[in-house]
Amino acid sequence: MIFGTDQRDERTLASILGVPPFTIKNYLNAAKIYGYPGLERNLLLLYQYNLKSVGVGSSADDAALLKELILKMTLVQQ
Repeated sequence: MIFGTDQRDERTLASILGVPPFTIKNYLNAAKIYGYPGLERNLLLLYQYNLKSVGVGSSADDAALLKELILKMTLVQQ
C-alpha cells in the first residue's frame, strides 16, 4: 500500500496501513530498501516456502526451510 499512494505524511500512511504511527518509519525504511520489486519477490518467496512447508516439492524440515527463507528474503538484489 505504501507504493500505491502518493501520501507522505506519516500519520496518514499509518492510518492507511492500519498500524500505530510509531511503527511507520520501519515500514518506510523497508520500502526504501526493498522497493516494489523486492516486495513482490518476498511475497512470492513466502508463497513458495508455504508450499514447501506442507510438503509440496520438498522434504526438508521446517527449521531448514525457515533458515533458507530468511536468507533469501534478506538478500537484497543489487
